[in-house]
Amino acid sequence: MAADPVPLDEFLVTITVPRDLPAADAARARRTLDHPAFPAALRRLAAALVRRFPTLAAVTVTVAR
Repeated sequence: MAADPVPLDEFLVTITVPRDLPAADAARARRTLDHPAFPAALRRLAAALVRRFPTLAAVTVTVAR
């Protein structure tokens, strides 16, 4: 039976927009971030990145909001 995982490290990704971005453009960006496809793509990206490093073969990546 495998032991429970413990956190090894965390990275924070901050997504910003220019302060003077028109409201309609900011709303479109918000809808993109809120769409289920965005976090799914972010999870795939993080998993693919970790797979590039053999020394990280045993780690699990979680993307949370």
